[in-house]
Amino acid sequence: NYVGSAFSFQFGHLFVKNSTNTTVEDIRQSVAHLLYLECGLAFFSLLLFVAYFPAKPKLPSSASAQVNRLSFRDSLAQLIGRGDNGGTCFALWSACLAYSIVAGVNGGFLAAFNLNVETLGASVAQADAAGFWSVLSAGLVCLPVALLSGRLRNRLRPCLLILLLLSGVAYLCFSLTCLGILPTWPSLIFATSCAGCVFLYSAVPFFFELAADLAYPAPESVICGFLTLGNNLVAMAFLGVVTGGVGVDK
Repeated sequence: NYVGSAFSFQFGHLFVKNSTNTTVEDIRQSVAHLLYLECGLAFFSLLLFVAYFPAKPKLPSSASAQVNRLSFRDSLAQLIGRGDNGGTCFALWSACLAYSIVAGVNGGFLAAFNLNVETLGASVAQADAAGFWSVLSAGLVCLPVALLSGRLRNRLRPCLLILLLLSGVAYLCFSLTCLGILPTWPSLIFATSCAGCVFLYSAVPFFFELAADLAYPAPESVICGFLTLGNNLVAMAFLGVVTGGVGVDK
């Protein structure tokens, strides 16, 4: 996911030309062609996934994978708070809401990141490079952090607070740069955006680990799908607000 998002900063301008001699209709058609291409690739990947992925692996991936879990219906009942686990359900919804807000808003912001950075005086190449390395480095850092999250199970909340605080400080510096309070140096824009993205996405494995612990004995597939759904809904709402006038003829 992160690798594909990172390379979109490099491939997007190959299909949507940035020229002053094009009309609104030309740009609209270029964007439509890019979206059709991405949709086709996503659908092709889904077909490969459905055709290849087995119902279950021949050997369990971990010791916990052999433990009996709740059914899909019982898992949904636990998520909506039915039964006598009200406190746990409230904590689970709080964790899901926190993850959806921070990851969804950041994901929506990254969708138009290079366009926003260009308004600060950065070139197209610099804006694409900042977006590319921010997302790619975040994805690479998530791998070792995900391995650590299982060993820091008793310290999930402090780790989340520290990572989100560091991400907030980095994005605060980025915002001050956008407002002109801090110098609009390309290096400062690159460093603050990259640090904010890395720290925020480093918190994602801890969010998933925390939610899986709170939802136990519901299977991880259900709670991960629930978290991803909330993330996408918030990102869609965020983009609908900040880009509401894009594509509308004046």
